[in-house]
This record gives sequence, structure tokens and C-alpha cells, in this order.
Amino acid sequence: MVMFCAVTTVEAKEPSLPEAVSSHVRTASLLEKRVVHLQSEGQAGLAFQVAIDIIHDDDFLFALQQAYALMLPEGETPEFTVKQTAPGQYAYVNRGGEQTTITEVHRAFQPGSVELYLFSEGDRFFGKFEALTAITVKPAGTDRVDWQVRVYAYPRNTLSRLVARTGVVNRFFRSKTDEITDLAVRIGTFMTNQQKMNIADKSHSG
Repeated sequence: MVMFCAVTTVEAKEPSLPEAVSSHVRTASLLEKRVVHLQSEGQAGLAFQVAIDIIHDDDFLFALQQAYALMLPEGETPEFTVKQTAPGQYAYVNRGGEQTTITEVHRAFQPGSVELYLFSEGDRFFGKFEALTAITVKPAGTDRVDWQVRVYAYPRNTLSRLVARTGVVNRFFRSKTDEITDLAVRIGTFMTNQQKMNIADKSHSG
């Protein structure tokens, strides 16, 4: 469930950045620019341990894709496949032929929270862009988590940045943030339910 999604065009101010993030050259450069800033947060029926397991996976995007494929009706396949090109680096081409690369900048596991920072760049209808996505997940009771997603996106094209102020590019990043966040929540909930079923099966067989 998404509680809210706020969109503004501001100078990026991501507080208390981990050293690994602030020292990442591309990220540091991005956060010095006037970016499209989006923030969403909410609560989901996802076990915190499942969130840890997902993000702890060396190829966590592949694990998410596998779960997503299981959720689809028989005969359907995911729209596109995200491939790991090197440790911590991924790439995909969407159905419109537009390419995106993703670099894992940082992930951290603290008592009571999980954080993940991803730097992405690619091409869309408005030209090239780069973005930082910061994800925070915290436990909120049994099989529930609070989550927050912060996106800092920068269209490289000067005209696109001007258009962003009219809302066209803002709406694009907002819709994609909502779409991906909703999908991630649904996949996490599915994985939590699968975990419960596996535990139940084991207890019955025992």
C-alpha cells in the first residue's frame, strides 16, 4: 500500500549519506544537480526477514524476477529480463527498445533496517537520464514492513529539464516509481506467502 508520493524539482539533499554513496563519483555528481525528487512510502505485508534475504542476495534482481515469473498466469512471461553484467551491475532493454543500466552503489543491514542505493542511467522518450534510487525497509510488526523509496532523477537534455518543470517528465518518473514500487511490494508479499506455505508443508510432512 502506497501512503503518499510527493514530487518536486529541487537540489538533491539526501541526508546522512553512507560513505560508499557519497564517495561514488557518479552519485556525488548527480546529487549536486537540480533533480526531479520523488518520495514514496507505505506499509506492506512482507516479512522483514524476506526483505533482508532479497537484498542480501548477490543477484537480488534475478531472485525478484524468478518470483515475479511464478506470479504470472501460465504461459505469460515478464515484459523484459534484467541481466547481471558484472557483480553489482545490471542491464535491461524494455519493450520499447530503450536500454537501462543499473549499478549497486551500497547496501547496508542495520538492526531494524535495510538500505539499498542504486544508480541507473538510460534512454527514454525525453532523452538520456541518470538517477539515484534509495530504498529503506524497516520492520513494522509480524510479517509487515514500513518502506520508503526516494528517487533523484536528472534528465541530461536541457530541453527535457525545462519540460520537467511543466510536469511531463515529472509524471513519467512518478509513474515509473509507483509502478516499480507496487511491483516490488507485490513480489515481496508473494515471497512471504510462499515462505509460509513452505514452512507449513514442512510441519505437516514432519
